[in-house]
Amino acid sequence: MTFPLDVTQLYQVGKAKGYRFYFLLMHQVVLTLNQIENFRYRIEDGKVFDQPIEFVSFTDFIEAEQLFKMVFTKVDADYLTFEKTSITTSAKQGNLLIQMDKEMVLNTIYITSFPWARFTQFTHATKLSATDSVPRISWSQFQEENGKKILNFSVEVHHGLVDGYHVGLLINQLQKRLNEYR
Repeated sequence: MTFPLDVTQLYQVGKAKGYRFYFLLMHQVVLTLNQIENFRYRIEDGKVFDQPIEFVSFTDFIEAEQLFKMVFTKVDADYLTFEKTSITTSAKQGNLLIQMDKEMVLNTIYITSFPWARFTQFTHATKLSATDSVPRISWSQFQEENGKKILNFSVEVHHGLVDGYHVGLLINQLQKRLNEYR
């Protein structure tokens, strides 16, 4: 599902504080996901379990190669620690596209963005199995609309674990969090 999301407040406050928007929005998304039980559900060995999201696997652009790499990093409740850890981890990874052993960790979330244009729908290029239960989040470039910064936000989930109701909770709670960001 893809939804418009108003990121005006987050962008303005983050810019004033010198924060990187990509990591700031990513951090707010993970904090919100952890508040909704169904987004923490994972399937392993045929059983469903609830475990907080402790890691994020995010895309980072390798400019010299004009390719994305997948960077796996620990989530921290403190934004500045999260941003520093994410940037440091990406730098240490260098041009390595993916660390497959880390991508198999279930208490993670996959996040990417498409900052070059605004999409109206997004599907990750994956071959999903019936037990693939890690949610995938993406967002587009934001556009100015009536003085607000609006981007399209995409959520892909295992429908056996997360229903439309839970996606609605996510969108509404995330929008509230972004509107109240100080």
